[in-house]
Amino acid sequence: MSKAKNETSGSSEIQGRLWGRKARDWAEIEDEGSRALFEAVLDATKVGKETVYLDVGCGSGLACALAAAGGAKVSGLDATPELVEIAGERVPEPSRLLTMVGGRRSTHWLAEQGRDLK
Repeated sequence: MSKAKNETSGSSEIQGRLWGRKARDWAEIEDEGSRALFEAVLDATKVGKETVYLDVGCGSGLACALAAAGGAKVSGLDATPELVEIAGERVPEPSRLLTMVGGRRSTHWLAEQGRDLK
């Protein structure tokens, strides 16, 4: 059996490589095409000042940014550090944007807030 068949790779590693190559292009061109959808969903679900918003697979953070603009406390997880970097530019403090790379969860901030993802 070949070495490649014996190796395992988590989806975060695969997705991170896939989406990280042209992250800025995705954020500026493709992601903007979803703005109306994100706005409609956030409106329909009444995301606002009382909302604690967790976006798993946040990508470049457009939905997070829209939720934060409406007053939500926002957190996002994504497998692609390059997209999380862009999301960090879009979302103001004190919201937190974290990355999830190599299958390791970065959830220490949930414990600080008394939350648990188990």
